[in-house]
Amino acid sequence: MCTFTWTAAPRRDGYDLFFNRDERHPRAVETPPAFGETDGLRWLAPRDAGAGGTWMLVNAAGLTLALLNDYATPWRPAGPARSRGLLVLDLAPARDLAAVAAGLAAVDLARLPPFHLVAVSADASARRWHWNGEKLRPETLGSPACLSSSSFATSEVVAWRLDKFDVLRAGHAGAPSPADLAAWHRVHDPERPAHSVRMLRSDAATRSLTHVCVRPVAVMVAYETFYPSANPERVWLLPLTA
Repeated sequence: MCTFTWTAAPRRDGYDLFFNRDERHPRAVETPPAFGETDGLRWLAPRDAGAGGTWMLVNAAGLTLALLNDYATPWRPAGPARSRGLLVLDLAPARDLAAVAAGLAAVDLARLPPFHLVAVSADASARRWHWNGEKLRPETLGSPACLSSSSFATSEVVAWRLDKFDVLRAGHAGAPSPADLAAWHRVHDPERPAHSVRMLRSDAATRSLTHVCVRPVAVMVAYETFYPSANPERVWLLPLTA
C-alpha cells in the first residue's frame, strides 16, 4: 500500500523521488531515516520496526531503491516467506542499474512474495523489476512516472491514483515540478479517503512521505510522518562519492 513518483532534473542533472508508505494500524511505528554502510558505501533509509527491512533506500552513489508490494498477483511462496524489505537492504551497495540487476540475479526470489522494485541511478536512468512468482520482468521507467499499490480494492484504487497522476501531468504540460509532486503526495480527498494518495481507512493509513533529491554533489532526504502522529519534515544530507 504505497505510492511512488519520480522526475528527472533539468538536463538529467539528478532527480527527485517521492514515496508515500501506507501501512495497517497494528504494524509497529516505523523508524525515521538512519545511516548505514555496506561494502564501504554509505546509505540512508527509514526502517520497518517489525521486520527490519525498508521500502526505500538511497546510497552515496546516488542510487535510490524503492519497493512496492504487488497485491494484484495471487502467487505466494510455498514455504516461509522472507520480508521484501530485506531485499532492498541486500541491494544497498549497488552503484548503478547493472549492479541492481546482478544483485537480483543472486537472490532466491522464490522466498519473496510478488513485488515491484524501482531503481533510479545518479544519471537519472530508471528501471522497474516486477516479480510475479514465476519470472522477474525488467522494464525501463521514463520520467515522470508513478507506481502505486493497495491491498484494498487493488485495481480500482491503483487506477484512480494513476488517473489523478495523469491529470497532474496534463496540468503541467507533462512535466510536474518537484514542488508539484510534493503537494500531490499530500493530497487527501475526504470523499475518497481509501483511494487518496495520502490515504486513510479504518484499518490503515499513510504513515509517512519521503522525498529523495539527488544532485551532482549530494543527496538530500526529507521525511515527515502523518500517522499515528503528524511530525514536521526532517532533512538528512548524504555526500556523493565516486
